Amino acid sequence: MTYLWQTLREGDDFNKTILDLFIVAFWGLARLAELTYASEKGEINFAESVLTTDVYLTTCTRGEAATLTIRNAKTGTPGTPQLITLGKQKHALCPVDAIKRRLAAAEGKQTSLFGYDIDGSRCHITRRKAVSRLETVLSSGGFSGLKGHSFRVGGASLRAALGMSWNDLCTLGRWKSDCYKLYIRQYNATDLSHTRALLREFRRSWRRMGF
Repeated sequence: MTYLWQTLREGDDFNKTILDLFIVAFWGLARLAELTYASEKGEINFAESVLTTDVYLTTCTRGEAATLTIRNAKTGTPGTPQLITLGKQKHALCPVDAIKRRLAAAEGKQTSLFGYDIDGSRCHITRRKAVSRLETVLSSGGFSGLKGHSFRVGGASLRAALGMSWNDLCTLGRWKSDCYKLYIRQYNATDLSHTRALLREFRRSWRRMGF
């Protein structure tokens, strides 16, 4: 995630949208297919797509949160939406900030949450384009073997390593059985220490930038 952020954050609207998509997928333990669109141009199926109007922002004593309504979840009952709730985090990879950037870019329109405008025309991020960009960027950094489902695997593994309870993990990942275990990759002590250090550095950098 660190390399993706470093590579994509100063890019064009497409790359910035892709980065926000990846951030939300990682922290929300989401499949890319749940957050992307069937076609890049034209009308989208409102009944199966994540729209700007599917975001609910709240603030409570624990901080700011964003809830997404997902209508085409693989684990869901047909016709029954699922929810992904994400909390505010004090670093550059904050999923709530990523969602707010997408809403700001849409300028109040009801449209694809993960899309961008070119000459007045809306472009929606498809799964194919997201995976292609992911593989290209990671390959340039010497990373291999990572696919679209790696965000769900990586997000679940990190939260498990940081001590999230299995019940909370299943709730966030929308798992109803112990199949969540298939997604968990164990962190050794060195990896966990390195990850904690990266998160601390992100928080320090974010504060230095005035956020």
